[in-house]
Amino acid sequence: MRLEKSDPVRSESLARNYFEKIAAQDGAERNELWKRAPDDAAAAEELRRRFLEDLETDAHAQRELRKSASPDLLRTLEESQHTARTQIAKLDAMIRGLRLR
Repeated sequence: MRLEKSDPVRSESLARNYFEKIAAQDGAERNELWKRAPDDAAAAEELRRRFLEDLETDAHAQRELRKSASPDLLRTLEESQHTARTQIAKLDAMIRGLRLR
């Protein structure tokens, strides 16, 4: 028997804990990459790749949820995309500078 059927509350708690752990790990990795990025093109490029993934994920969620999501959720997705684009632009400038060294 699957856990979500036998104990839906426990199943939801396990899923939430798992995704929170993954998010915390990703946040720590990104912080470390930001520390290295000003002097390390590979770190800056990895951060850029992750922000591009964020854009793709947010755009997909926006398309899938456009009709059913709350205005607050759609606004959060738009803000997330704006933040990702801003960070990508910052990283692009950083990468150009590192290549000129």
